[in-house]
Amino acid sequence: NDAFSINDYTDIMQVHVMPQGSVMVNIGSGEELARIPMDFWWKNSLFETIFFADEINTVGTITNILFYNDFVAELPAKECNIWMAETTLSMIGPEMIPATEMTQVFSSVIDFPVGQNIINIPLSTPFEYSGHNLAVMVERPWDTIYFSGNLKFRVQNDPDVSRSISLVSDVTDFDPYAPPPGPNATISIFPKTSFLIDTTGMGSLEGIVTSD
Repeated sequence: NDAFSINDYTDIMQVHVMPQGSVMVNIGSGEELARIPMDFWWKNSLFETIFFADEINTVGTITNILFYNDFVAELPAKECNIWMAETTLSMIGPEMIPATEMTQVFSSVIDFPVGQNIINIPLSTPFEYSGHNLAVMVERPWDTIYFSGNLKFRVQNDPDVSRSISLVSDVTDFDPYAPPPGPNATISIFPKTSFLIDTTGMGSLEGIVTSD
C-alpha cells in the first residue's frame, strides 16, 4: 500500500503440505533440461531409470512421485502410466526391466502447466518400499499427435553411470510389458524427482555392533 504498487504481489507459488509422518525425498539437481521422463516431441515414449538406495535413504510407503517440468506451452490431460520395482541392479540396461516384473502405481491423466512447475502425482497404488535400489518406468502412451520439442523436464547428468533408457517413436507403439529386447542405448541423465514417503509405523535403530 505504498507508492510502488508493482511490488504488492508475488508470483504464484506452489505449496505442498506433507502429511504427518511423511518425508519428502529429493533426488537430482535439476540444473539441466531434457525430454524425460515423458517425451511429447514423439507420439509415444517409454522411459526407465534407477534411483539408488543411498539416495532415498529411508523406507516406507511411497504415496506420491513428483517431477519438475519447464514447458513452453500448457499441456492438459495427458495420459501417463508409471511402474515401480525394487531391484538389485546397480545400473540400467542394456535391456529394460519389463512391467511384468514391476508394480503399476499410476494410470491416469496429468495436467502439465506452462512454465516451471512441480508435477505432483498421487499414486493410485502406493508402493511399499523396503530400502533397495528403485526402478521407475514411465510411459507416454500412444498419441495421435506430437507437440513442441521444448516441453522439457528438469534433469541431472550422472556421468559414468548408466542411469536411464529412453525410447521414442512415431512408428512403434512400445509395449511396457514387452519392451524392445535391446541392446538399448543407455543415458546418464535422469529426471529431478521427489518421493513423498509415509514412514508411519516405521522404527529406527542406532548402536554399535562389536565382535563381542
